[in-house]
Amino acid sequence: MLEFSFEFAGTPKEVDADTRGLAHWLESAEDIDVDAKARVAPPQSGEQGGLADLLQVVVAVAPPLITLLGTWLTRRSASGPVEFTIRLSTGESESVVVTSPDQVPTVERSLRQRLQR
Repeated sequence: MLEFSFEFAGTPKEVDADTRGLAHWLESAEDIDVDAKARVAPPQSGEQGGLADLLQVVVAVAPPLITLLGTWLTRRSASGPVEFTIRLSTGESESVVVTSPDQVPTVERSLRQRLQR
């Protein structure tokens, strides 16, 4: 099993939306067995409920995950830049910034290369 975490950049509400959005996208995929859990920080004083600040993912094989992530990034980056750090259970990490959908294939290639080491 491979373990990853995704930590998005932005305002707390943007981070929450991206974290929950990717979690939902991965969990609703029918062609891959993936466990995606959003970590929710405790609510701030005066708030109702906490915001998600980290996505933890466990998957048997990486290629389908990278394909799903690429599809989500293509859709998400069409509405604005997305920035995140992906951390592997080995401690390795990669920071990613996608400002337009045409950058997604490069991100996918980079992640595939990193995971095939």
